[in-house]
Amino acid sequence: MHEFMQFVHNHWGLWLAFVVILLLIIAYEIKLLLAGSIRLSPQDAVNYMNHDKAVVVDLRDQSAFANGHIIDAILIPQADLEQHMNKLNKHKTKAILLYCQNGQQSFQIANKLNKLGFNHVRILAGGMNAWREAKLPINKGKQK
Repeated sequence: MHEFMQFVHNHWGLWLAFVVILLLIIAYEIKLLLAGSIRLSPQDAVNYMNHDKAVVVDLRDQSAFANGHIIDAILIPQADLEQHMNKLNKHKTKAILLYCQNGQQSFQIANKLNKLGFNHVRILAGGMNAWREAKLPINKGKQK
């Protein structure tokens, strides 16, 4: 124990950085839990889509969508969300899976939808990047 304390004393700057980073990670995770936004891995997202018949919503722009999207996804660009709320409102009671390119923008939209009464919103952790890394099927082209 004495050697550990001496190590901490000699490298206090590293330990301070470690504690700050650890607290930021804990605060971020608590924020996610309190917001009610559940992140799903690509494999869990597939289960959510299959078992809960989730409506999949792509929040990226048209060009990203055309370059590859999850099969049967509905394109609702984050920038145009207000204009497309009628598309989402008809799915208000259904399970919804949101995804963007890397998973960061989906969190904001999920919080907004939760406040509007959407109770079954989930986020694809890592977004389309994680989906591609998991080598899951994608569809290319415009929305039908």
